[in-house]
Amino acid sequence: MPSLAPKTTVLGFSNAYHLLRRTTYNITKAKILDFATKTPQQALTELFTFSNPVPPSPLNNVGETIVPTAANPTITDSQSTASFVKNDLYWWLHSALKDPSAQHKIVYFLHILFVTDDGASFWTNFDYRELLRFHTSGSLKDLAVRVTQNARMLLFLNNNLNQNTSPNQNYAREFLELFTILKGPQIATGNYTNYTETDVQQAARVLTGFSLTSSIHLDKTARLTSLDSVTNIPTGQVKVNTHDTGTKTFSSAFSGQAITGGTTEATIKSELQNFINMVFDKDETAKAYCRRIYRYFVGRLITTDIENSIIVPLAASLKADNYNILPTLTTLLKSKHFYDEEDSITGDQTIGNIVRNPVELYLHMFSYLIYSFRRTLQILRPSTALWASLRIIPPIWGCRYSARSR
Repeated sequence: MPSLAPKTTVLGFSNAYHLLRRTTYNITKAKILDFATKTPQQALTELFTFSNPVPPSPLNNVGETIVPTAANPTITDSQSTASFVKNDLYWWLHSALKDPSAQHKIVYFLHILFVTDDGASFWTNFDYRELLRFHTSGSLKDLAVRVTQNARMLLFLNNNLNQNTSPNQNYAREFLELFTILKGPQIATGNYTNYTETDVQQAARVLTGFSLTSSIHLDKTARLTSLDSVTNIPTGQVKVNTHDTGTKTFSSAFSGQAITGGTTEATIKSELQNFINMVFDKDETAKAYCRRIYRYFVGRLITTDIENSIIVPLAASLKADNYNILPTLTTLLKSKHFYDEEDSITGDQTIGNIVRNPVELYLHMFSYLIYSFRRTLQILRPSTALWASLRIIPPIWGCRYSARSR
């Protein structure tokens, strides 16, 4: 039977390689040999010790920073936006390949969970990724609150157009269907077990008024006047006059819960928090996240035994930990199940080849071949398909490539 019982012996070469392939883009023989002498807990403690990228933001071709941040708002540069985009991609690639921890891997996983495109400004793309990086050791629930107000997400799923006089359900629908609780079996017209069309409509009402002003939130420096009080990362705004202030009543899928409409910026943000609390209080939301964690870090196949013995207890722990992701990852990645040591049954291995998405395929290739970053760029430049993949845009339903063992 699948088991979350921890593996307590040292990893050895094969298991160390397995763990590193699943958790980082920085894989060398020396690192595998080092991890081979560690227990899973010791290895994960090291992998989950995060630090800021070096340098902390993209540079131009003379080494100047090009992205003003709250910590470093004054910069001097003269490059075109096109150059900014290239330098930003190179910086992210370099950071991912040099990162000894699991942080960039988790950032990419969070991007798959809350996927956007890169159609907004260069500055909002950088802020979105910084928001993901901030939450690599934090709560998925907190990320859901903040990504809802993120300028890149507001534009991607049109919530900047969602007003009390003309509701737009796009983000509300994707939030329930793809970002959080997900659809269950359709048991009636408009009833997807975990939520209904009524819930989409009521969620859209909750989300009215969360918007942005292009001249502020898409501008290189003006965006720094609208910062999240906790992350210090630029965020969108609340337009009180376009918010639906009425009470929102949800279906029996959420026990008929009613959420009082806010009338000020503070109470509207509290209303959003109450809505997200309601969604994350459901056991199915925790299970949905744990299935996605499992498929990304372990394997695509979730049997009935894995559902009952791995997903259900992981989901209970994730929910009890306020959706903080690292405790759940630690439990899973140090388990005997992850190393296929809980039984001797053939054909159920969790160790094996991985079907990777394009971004991770190239990152792992560069790491294995120990390419210098300069040579890596020589490969990237002529490859149109690779260039597109490195813009880091999975489809709206997330990248379905994931760990798969053979």
